[in-house]
Amino acid sequence: MTGLSVSPATLLAWVGEASLALQGTADLIARQLHHAPVLCADESGLRVDGKLHWMHVAATAELTWYGMHAKRGLDAIVAHGILPKRIGVLVHDCWAPYWKLDDGLHALCNAHLLRELVYAQEVTGQQWPTAMTELLLNAQRLSAAARQQGRPFDADAIAAFTIVYNDIVRQGEQLNPPQLKPDGSSGRCKQSDAYNLLRRFRLHADAILRFIADPTVPFSNNIAERAVRMPKVKQKYRDASAPLPAPTISASFAPASTRYATGAQHAGSATPRIYWRSDHASCVAAEQLTIAFNTMARSAN
Repeated sequence: MTGLSVSPATLLAWVGEASLALQGTADLIARQLHHAPVLCADESGLRVDGKLHWMHVAATAELTWYGMHAKRGLDAIVAHGILPKRIGVLVHDCWAPYWKLDDGLHALCNAHLLRELVYAQEVTGQQWPTAMTELLLNAQRLSAAARQQGRPFDADAIAAFTIVYNDIVRQGEQLNPPQLKPDGSSGRCKQSDAYNLLRRFRLHADAILRFIADPTVPFSNNIAERAVRMPKVKQKYRDASAPLPAPTISASFAPASTRYATGAQHAGSATPRIYWRSDHASCVAAEQLTIAFNTMARSAN
């Protein structure tokens, strides 16, 4: 309004103050996500206070939570406390540590698999990747239509998709047998990308087709991936435009962005949400946080 710029230190201080006031809100969002029947998860590397950390995201269509940790794997997942001991479906990209969470069910991101199928077809020239792609996309269209009509697939339809799915995997396996080491050689033999992809389709068939059997399970992990995108784009912009040697964000990023992202999911909604704290400090912090983030956005344009 006055045409005066706000210093980066002031913006960081605002975000830090807002994060302290909104930590309770972020904790409440985390507890609700822990009990969500279907939850999407993703992770990505970011620099925090100049050092490489890992941003973990847990999200549904209504709630988004961010957590930062120095490690990427199971130690971080356990420390954050949202994913362990969940009774529900966890949607993810097949990253190995997620499979160690065996209290609930798993669903894989089919968008990832579709990209890998395109690569497999280009490399091998075989037809099974195209057949699997068509099967998954047809199943997505039909399951979406059934969901809109309020009726899930019946057992016969699910069985029919599963039969075709297994036939396609079997065809691919015949064309891409495992590579064996010569007699007497130690260690594992390197397998082709096509073989590894087919092995995943074989081992995780239930998780890949979960969206057919359960209409509440999404086809992809896009909810979590979209949540990851915003801070990644911000940091890439900072890397390209700023004179500093490395982009960084404050360690207070997580609780502030949890509140900000979840608020964006409910923009314009008149329905009160129990995770909005109405005390004065939280309201002031939320307004301060919005000003800070909007100022950062204008600076990036």
